[in-house]
Amino acid sequence: MDALVEHRSRERLDVDPHFFFIEKDPRRIESMRQEIADRGAPPQEVTIEVIEGDYAEEFPAIVEAAREGYDCPVFAFIDPFGADPDQQLTADLLLLPRCEALTFVPIGYFSDLFTVWGA
Repeated sequence: MDALVEHRSRERLDVDPHFFFIEKDPRRIESMRQEIADRGAPPQEVTIEVIEGDYAEEFPAIVEAAREGYDCPVFAFIDPFGADPDQQLTADLLLLPRCEALTFVPIGYFSDLFTVWGA
C-alpha cells in the first residue's frame, strides 16, 4: 500500500487499486486495521477490504469475482499460515489473465519436509 501511494506514476494506472486482506485471527484483524488506519486515509481511488475469515473459505469468492468482473492485472501476495497446502486456490487464481502470485513459504516448512524425508 505504501509503495502504491508513494509511486510517482500512479496517475497512469488504468484501474483503481483494490486491496483484500483475509485473516481469521481477531487479534491480527485488529492489528491489521490499526496498521491501515495509522497510514491515514488512502487515495480516493484505492479500496481496502479487511475480511475476517478463513483464507480457504474466503479466497475463492475473490477469485470468482475477479474472473467474472475484473479486466485488470492481479498481484496476490499469499502468506497462508498453512492454508491451501495443495495450492489449488493459488492455481485457480493464476488461471486469470494478467495475474501473478507470490507465496510466502517459511523456512520452517522446509525443515519439516526434511524431517519427514528422513534427511
